[in-house]
Amino acid sequence: MNCWLTPAKSRASTIEYGFNGACIIWGGYLLALYLVIFWLLVLFRESGAGEQAPDEREDFLQSPPLVTVSIPAWNEAANIRQTMESVLALDYPDDRLELIVVNDGSVDETEDLARRVAEENKNRSISVLYQPNRGKGAALNTVLRSAKGEFFVTMDADSSIRKDALKKMMPQFNVPGVAAVLPLMKVREPRNLLQKIQWCEYLVSAFYKRLMAVLDCISIIPGPFSVYRTSVLLELGGFDEKNITEVVEMTLRLQNHHLQNLPSVRYGSSHNRARHLARVP
Repeated sequence: MNCWLTPAKSRASTIEYGFNGACIIWGGYLLALYLVIFWLLVLFRESGAGEQAPDEREDFLQSPPLVTVSIPAWNEAANIRQTMESVLALDYPDDRLELIVVNDGSVDETEDLARRVAEENKNRSISVLYQPNRGKGAALNTVLRSAKGEFFVTMDADSSIRKDALKKMMPQFNVPGVAAVLPLMKVREPRNLLQKIQWCEYLVSAFYKRLMAVLDCISIIPGPFSVYRTSVLLELGGFDEKNITEVVEMTLRLQNHHLQNLPSVRYGSSHNRARHLARVP
Protein backbone atom coordinates (compact mmCIF):
# COMPACT_ATOMS: atom_id res chain seq x y z
CA MET A 1 0.00 0.00 0.00
CA ASN A 2 1.40 3.38 -0.96
CA CYS A 3 1.51 6.16 1.65
CA TRP A 4 2.07 9.87 1.24
CA LEU A 5 2.70 12.52 3.81
CA THR A 6 0.12 15.20 4.05
CA PRO A 7 1.41 18.72 3.28
CA ALA A 8 1.43 19.62 6.98
CA LYS A 9 3.41 16.54 7.99
CA SER A 10 5.78 17.01 5.05
CA ARG A 11 6.54 20.58 6.08
CA ALA A 12 7.06 19.51 9.73
CA SER A 13 9.43 16.75 8.66
CA THR A 14 11.39 19.14 6.45
CA ILE A 15 11.68 21.67 9.30
CA GLU A 16 12.85 18.93 11.67
CA TYR A 17 15.52 17.74 9.24
CA GLY A 18 16.64 21.30 8.62
CA PHE A 19 16.84 22.02 12.36
CA ASN A 20 18.89 18.88 13.00
CA GLY A 21 21.24 19.72 10.14
CA ALA A 22 21.67 23.28 11.38
CA CYS A 23 22.48 22.01 14.88
CA ILE A 24 25.15 19.68 13.51
CA ILE A 25 26.69 22.40 11.34
CA TRP A 26 26.67 25.06 14.06
CA GLY A 27 27.86 22.56 16.67
CA GLY A 28 30.81 21.61 14.48
CA TYR A 29 31.52 25.26 13.77
CA LEU A 30 31.51 26.23 17.47
CA LEU A 31 33.70 23.25 18.36
CA ALA A 32 36.21 24.16 15.65
CA LEU A 33 36.13 27.81 16.74
CA TYR A 34 36.74 26.80 20.35
CA LEU A 35 39.72 24.62 19.39
CA VAL A 36 41.23 27.34 17.19
CA ILE A 37 40.90 29.99 19.90
CA PHE A 38 42.21 27.58 22.55
CA TRP A 39 45.36 26.66 20.58
CA LEU A 40 45.93 30.30 19.59
CA LEU A 41 45.86 31.30 23.26
CA VAL A 42 48.31 28.52 24.06
CA LEU A 43 50.52 29.63 21.17
CA PHE A 44 50.51 33.25 22.36
CA ARG A 45 51.31 32.11 25.89
CA GLU A 46 54.20 30.02 24.61
CA SER A 47 55.48 32.85 22.43
CA GLY A 48 55.21 35.32 25.27
CA ALA A 49 57.24 33.09 27.54
CA GLY A 50 60.16 33.29 25.13
CA GLU A 51 63.25 31.13 25.07
CA GLN A 52 66.09 31.13 27.49
CA ALA A 53 68.31 34.15 27.40
CA PRO A 54 71.76 33.65 25.83
CA ASP A 55 73.51 34.29 29.14
CA GLU A 56 71.49 31.49 30.79
CA ARG A 57 72.57 29.07 28.06
CA GLU A 58 76.19 30.12 28.41
CA ASP A 59 76.10 29.73 32.19
CA PHE A 60 74.82 26.19 31.81
CA LEU A 61 77.32 25.24 29.14
CA GLN A 62 80.35 26.64 30.97
CA SER A 63 80.36 23.43 33.03
CA PRO A 64 78.48 20.96 30.81
CA PRO A 65 77.23 17.84 32.59
CA LEU A 66 78.25 14.32 31.62
CA VAL A 67 75.78 12.82 29.13
CA THR A 68 75.34 9.13 28.32
CA VAL A 69 73.96 8.32 24.85
CA SER A 70 72.45 4.84 24.51
CA ILE A 71 71.97 3.11 21.16
CA PRO A 72 70.08 -0.20 21.33
CA ALA A 73 70.60 -2.03 18.04
CA TRP A 74 69.10 -5.15 16.52
CA ASN A 75 70.21 -6.03 12.98
CA GLU A 76 71.17 -2.43 12.17
CA ALA A 77 74.32 -3.10 10.15
CA ALA A 78 73.08 -0.75 7.41
CA ASN A 79 72.71 2.19 9.81
CA ILE A 80 74.82 1.76 12.94
CA ARG A 81 77.95 3.49 11.63
CA GLN A 82 76.10 6.59 10.48
CA THR A 83 74.17 6.77 13.75
CA MET A 84 77.29 6.45 15.91
CA GLU A 85 79.23 8.97 13.83
CA SER A 86 76.40 11.52 14.11
CA VAL A 87 76.59 11.21 17.91
CA LEU A 88 80.37 11.52 17.94
CA ALA A 89 80.09 14.64 15.76
CA LEU A 90 77.91 16.46 18.29
CA ASP A 91 79.06 19.94 19.24
CA TYR A 92 79.64 18.95 22.87
CA PRO A 93 82.88 18.42 24.84
CA ASP A 94 84.31 14.99 24.06
CA ASP A 95 85.15 14.28 27.69
CA ARG A 96 81.54 14.98 28.74
CA LEU A 97 79.96 12.52 26.31
CA GLU A 98 79.67 8.77 26.84
CA LEU A 99 78.39 6.52 24.06
CA ILE A 100 77.16 2.99 24.80
CA VAL A 101 75.88 0.68 22.05
CA VAL A 102 73.99 -2.52 22.94
CA ASN A 103 73.85 -5.30 20.40
CA ASP A 104 70.48 -6.85 21.21
CA GLY A 105 71.15 -10.29 19.76
CA SER A 106 71.74 -9.17 16.16
CA VAL A 107 72.45 -11.84 13.57
CA ASP A 108 74.13 -9.47 11.12
CA GLU A 109 77.34 -7.40 11.39
CA THR A 110 75.91 -4.76 13.72
CA GLU A 111 78.30 -5.48 16.60
CA ASP A 112 81.37 -5.81 14.37
CA LEU A 113 80.68 -2.46 12.73
CA ALA A 114 80.01 -0.79 16.09
CA ARG A 115 83.29 -2.10 17.49
CA ARG A 116 85.07 -0.89 14.35
CA VAL A 117 83.78 2.63 14.93
CA ALA A 118 84.90 2.41 18.57
CA GLU A 119 88.34 1.25 17.44
CA GLU A 120 88.59 4.19 15.06
CA ASN A 121 87.80 6.59 17.91
CA LYS A 122 89.93 5.31 20.77
CA ASN A 123 90.15 8.78 22.28
CA ARG A 124 86.37 8.81 22.88
CA SER A 125 84.35 7.08 25.58
CA ILE A 126 82.63 4.34 23.57
CA SER A 127 81.42 0.98 24.85
CA VAL A 128 79.86 -1.83 22.83
CA LEU A 129 77.87 -4.37 24.86
CA TYR A 130 76.13 -7.59 23.91
CA GLN A 131 72.99 -9.21 25.26
CA PRO A 132 70.75 -11.99 23.93
CA ASN A 133 67.73 -10.61 22.12
CA ARG A 134 65.44 -9.26 24.85
CA GLY A 135 64.00 -6.13 23.27
CA LYS A 136 64.68 -2.42 23.30
CA GLY A 137 63.48 -1.83 26.87
CA ALA A 138 65.93 -4.39 28.23
CA ALA A 139 68.74 -2.95 26.10
CA LEU A 140 68.06 0.56 27.45
CA ASN A 141 68.13 -0.76 31.00
CA THR A 142 71.45 -2.49 30.30
CA VAL A 143 72.91 0.89 29.41
CA LEU A 144 71.15 2.63 32.29
CA ARG A 145 72.76 0.31 34.83
CA SER A 146 76.26 1.18 33.63
CA ALA A 147 75.67 4.80 32.63
CA LYS A 148 77.91 7.38 34.28
CA GLY A 149 76.15 10.43 32.88
CA GLU A 150 73.93 12.77 34.84
CA PHE A 151 71.69 12.78 31.77
CA PHE A 152 70.59 9.81 29.68
CA VAL A 153 69.85 9.98 25.95
CA THR A 154 67.92 7.33 24.01
CA MET A 155 68.93 7.06 20.37
CA ASP A 156 67.35 4.81 17.74
CA ALA A 157 69.95 2.95 15.71
CA ASP A 158 68.46 4.07 12.39
CA SER A 159 68.52 7.79 13.19
CA SER A 160 71.02 10.62 13.03
CA ILE A 161 71.26 13.85 14.97
CA ARG A 162 72.16 17.45 14.12
CA LYS A 163 75.50 18.64 15.47
CA ASP A 164 74.00 21.43 17.57
CA ALA A 165 71.14 19.37 19.06
CA LEU A 166 72.61 18.54 22.46
CA LYS A 167 74.01 22.00 22.97
CA LYS A 168 70.57 23.47 22.29
CA MET A 169 68.66 20.96 24.39
CA MET A 170 70.69 20.71 27.59
CA PRO A 171 70.10 24.29 28.84
CA GLN A 172 66.37 23.46 28.96
CA PHE A 173 67.14 21.52 32.16
CA ASN A 174 67.80 24.84 33.89
CA VAL A 175 64.06 24.90 34.52
CA PRO A 176 63.32 23.10 37.83
CA GLY A 177 61.23 19.97 37.50
CA VAL A 178 62.04 19.20 33.87
CA ALA A 179 62.47 15.44 33.63
CA ALA A 180 63.04 15.14 29.88
CA VAL A 181 63.62 17.25 26.79
CA LEU A 182 62.27 16.17 23.43
CA PRO A 183 63.69 16.55 19.91
CA LEU A 184 61.95 17.55 16.73
CA MET A 185 62.01 14.62 14.32
CA LYS A 186 62.19 14.93 10.57
CA VAL A 187 62.32 12.43 7.74
CA ARG A 188 65.76 12.60 6.21
CA GLU A 189 65.64 13.44 2.49
CA PRO A 190 62.07 12.26 1.76
CA ARG A 191 61.85 10.79 -1.73
CA ASN A 192 58.56 9.00 -2.30
CA LEU A 193 55.01 10.10 -1.51
CA LEU A 194 54.74 8.20 1.78
CA GLN A 195 57.95 9.71 3.11
CA LYS A 196 56.80 13.22 2.14
CA ILE A 197 53.47 12.66 3.89
CA GLN A 198 55.31 11.54 7.03
CA TRP A 199 57.59 14.59 6.75
CA CYS A 200 54.49 16.81 6.92
CA GLU A 201 53.03 14.72 9.75
CA TYR A 202 56.19 15.17 11.84
CA LEU A 203 56.06 18.95 11.37
CA VAL A 204 52.43 19.12 12.53
CA SER A 205 53.25 16.81 15.44
CA ALA A 206 56.17 19.01 16.45
CA PHE A 207 53.92 22.08 16.48
CA TYR A 208 51.37 20.37 18.72
CA LYS A 209 54.05 18.99 21.04
CA ARG A 210 55.43 22.49 21.47
CA LEU A 211 51.98 23.75 22.44
CA MET A 212 51.23 20.74 24.63
CA ALA A 213 54.50 21.32 26.49
CA VAL A 214 53.11 24.65 27.67
CA LEU A 215 50.11 22.78 29.12
CA ASP A 216 52.31 20.04 30.64
CA CYS A 217 50.38 17.35 28.75
CA ILE A 218 52.84 15.77 26.29
CA SER A 219 51.62 12.24 25.65
CA ILE A 220 54.74 10.58 24.25
CA ILE A 221 58.50 10.98 24.40
CA PRO A 222 59.97 9.85 21.05
CA GLY A 223 62.73 7.27 20.85
CA PRO A 224 65.28 9.18 18.77
CA PHE A 225 67.43 11.47 20.92
CA SER A 226 65.21 12.26 23.87
CA VAL A 227 67.18 13.42 26.93
CA TYR A 228 66.22 12.32 30.46
CA ARG A 229 67.57 13.00 33.90
CA THR A 230 69.29 9.73 34.81
CA SER A 231 68.24 10.05 38.45
CA VAL A 232 64.57 10.19 37.43
CA LEU A 233 64.83 7.04 35.30
CA LEU A 234 66.54 5.19 38.15
CA GLU A 235 63.93 6.42 40.61
CA LEU A 236 61.20 5.01 38.36
CA GLY A 237 62.98 1.67 38.02
CA GLY A 238 64.09 2.03 34.40
CA PHE A 239 62.16 1.13 31.27
CA ASP A 240 59.45 -1.53 31.12
CA GLU A 241 61.09 -4.54 29.45
CA LYS A 242 57.78 -6.27 28.69
CA ASN A 243 56.19 -3.30 26.93
CA ILE A 244 56.67 -2.99 23.16
CA THR A 245 56.10 0.79 23.43
CA GLU A 246 58.51 1.44 26.28
CA VAL A 247 58.79 5.18 25.59
CA VAL A 248 55.00 5.65 25.79
CA GLU A 249 54.90 3.72 29.04
CA MET A 250 57.78 5.79 30.44
CA THR A 251 56.01 9.01 29.46
CA LEU A 252 52.90 7.93 31.37
CA ARG A 253 54.95 7.10 34.45
CA LEU A 254 56.66 10.47 34.31
CA GLN A 255 53.24 12.12 34.18
CA ASN A 256 52.04 10.02 37.10
CA HIS A 257 55.02 11.17 39.17
CA HIS A 258 54.22 14.82 38.44
CA LEU A 259 57.27 15.25 36.26
CA GLN A 260 55.18 16.35 33.32
CA ASN A 261 57.03 19.52 32.32
CA LEU A 262 58.56 18.12 29.14
CA PRO A 263 59.34 20.99 26.74
CA SER A 264 59.98 20.04 23.14
CA VAL A 265 62.58 21.96 21.18
CA ARG A 266 63.08 22.79 17.54
CA TYR A 267 66.32 20.90 17.18
CA GLY A 268 66.79 17.20 16.89
CA SER A 269 67.17 14.11 14.81
CA SER A 270 66.54 13.62 11.12
CA HIS A 271 64.65 10.40 11.19
CA ASN A 272 64.38 8.16 8.16
CA ARG A 273 62.17 5.36 9.42
CA ALA A 274 59.63 6.06 6.68
CA ARG A 275 61.85 4.26 4.21
CA HIS A 276 61.01 0.99 5.99
CA LEU A 277 57.30 1.65 5.56
CA ALA A 278 57.80 2.43 1.90
CA ARG A 279 59.95 -0.60 1.09
CA VAL A 280 58.34 -3.14 -1.21
CA PRO A 281 59.55 -6.75 -0.80
